[in-house]
Amino acid sequence: MIVFYKQGNLPVLNILNKVNINSSVYFLSLLFLFVFFANKESISQEIIEVEYFINADPGFGNANQIDITPANNIQKQNFNIDISELGQGFHHLNIRAKDDTGLWSLTTVHSFYKDNIKELADIVKAEYFFNTDPGIGNGTEIPVSAEQNIEGVNFTADIIDLEIGFHDLYIRTKDENDLWSLTNVRSFYIDYFEETPADIVKAEYFINSDPGIGNGTEIPVSAEQNIEGVNFTADISDLEIGFHDLYIRTKDENDLWSLTNVRSFYIDYFEETPADIVKAEYFINSDPGIGNGTEIPVSAEQNIEGVNFTADISDFETGFYDLYIRTKDENGKWSLTNVRSFYIETIDQDKPDIVEAEYFINEDP
Repeated sequence: MIVFYKQGNLPVLNILNKVNINSSVYFLSLLFLFVFFANKESISQEIIEVEYFINADPGFGNANQIDITPANNIQKQNFNIDISELGQGFHHLNIRAKDDTGLWSLTTVHSFYKDNIKELADIVKAEYFFNTDPGIGNGTEIPVSAEQNIEGVNFTADIIDLEIGFHDLYIRTKDENDLWSLTNVRSFYIDYFEETPADIVKAEYFINSDPGIGNGTEIPVSAEQNIEGVNFTADISDLEIGFHDLYIRTKDENDLWSLTNVRSFYIDYFEETPADIVKAEYFINSDPGIGNGTEIPVSAEQNIEGVNFTADISDFETGFYDLYIRTKDENGKWSLTNVRSFYIETIDQDKPDIVEAEYFINEDP
């Protein structure tokens, strides 16, 4: 996109687009947009001429002309540039425009690269190696069919001599012109597992501090390769109110311990028999202080639900408001304060009848 506008008395030309090059025919195709803005005090001039040159400036008015229709705004203008005589490498495309007062815009530049691409050769060989490069052509061969593009090739890499740990798999290909591709790499990890996993024979847990492997509190388990759905009761009698971490690990018959898993939990103490709720109150927007809200009639119960009450909103204007509610139990303890937002609007009871409807398309008549 090229935007052409006037800055003071000087036209300015900005190129905002990407340049696309078709190297097979050596033509550069450019889509651009010219927009010309004048000062607030003047009327927009027309763009009457656009020209381009590559690399060397032949002087204003002496470059290659781009066919345009004079206008204040020129949009989505396509043109082709013959780059067949240019050598391989970087080049600079320069564009500028002139208005009907004879003023030229600044010359803007867009760099591009020309490369001569040959027809793709078939890939005829592929090889892989691990970790250390044995030299091009000396890797382990991967069977492939000769094609320009090969994908979805499956092969089995021999990892029998690799030790436990991280390794790098490298792959490269060669085409029929004996040119090798870049070498691609993927990392992987090797670990060895027994064909028959050992039975889990012990499990233990601890809370917060690790007493050392084998020194946790035992969890009774049956010896199996896989144990799940094990229920146990953890002793939390000495823990204080707050957050804590429960850790669990297991040991197999070969005396190998698993990783230690952790779950966080929170302890709070509740009375065995909850106290009855004996009071409820509400207020709107501003808190008058605990116990000073408008009372909601309730019956003394441990759990109250489905309580209906009417809040007085007669003095409120149209708009958004917040309704707050809280309760108190027989021990004098107040609950958290709950809030619900609502909107007040005055509705006219006597709405007028709809007597006419019309439509239009695109432009409002």
